[in-house]
Amino acid sequence: MKRGLGCFVLLMALTGFASAEETKEAAEEKNPSLGLLWANFAILAVGLGYLVRKNVPPLLQARSEEIQKAMRESAQLKAESDARLAEIERRLSGIGKSIEKMRVELITEMNAEGSRLREDTERQVQRVHDQARQEIQFMTKTARLELKSFSAQLAIDMASQRIKSRMTHDTQHQMVKAFIGDLGRDGERGLTIQ
Repeated sequence: MKRGLGCFVLLMALTGFASAEETKEAAEEKNPSLGLLWANFAILAVGLGYLVRKNVPPLLQARSEEIQKAMRESAQLKAESDARLAEIERRLSGIGKSIEKMRVELITEMNAEGSRLREDTERQVQRVHDQARQEIQFMTKTARLELKSFSAQLAIDMASQRIKSRMTHDTQHQMVKAFIGDLGRDGERGLTIQ
């Protein structure tokens, strides 16, 4: 409604200016007065001043409010971005600490794993030594038994050769007689015992 009124006043002023122009032409023909022209100009200036005074301040006020709103929003966005930046910087400083903590933990774990592997290796080596010692003892015992068996067999073979070399037909005959005599005595004892 206000704009319609403003447009009407402007239209009237322009119409008045146009009619003033027509009046001026007509007045020139009749010797117009300069005062009328100034009066017409004053009416037009007052009408335009009124329109400007009535319409421009609300436009300027609306624009000022838009600018202030944009400034508030920009200040709010800046505060939010500063808060985000501070959070990111805090996290980044925390990342440095986390990395250092992880590095220390990894070194500790590596040392513990190295110790565990050394202990494991030492146990394996000890077990291999123990097993080798047992195998050596078993092999030594087996070798001794084989050596005793071989020695006994060798002694039997040597005794057999000596006996064969000393054994004559008469000696064999006497030995058989003595054996039979021993059997007879054992038989008599067996009869008496029963």
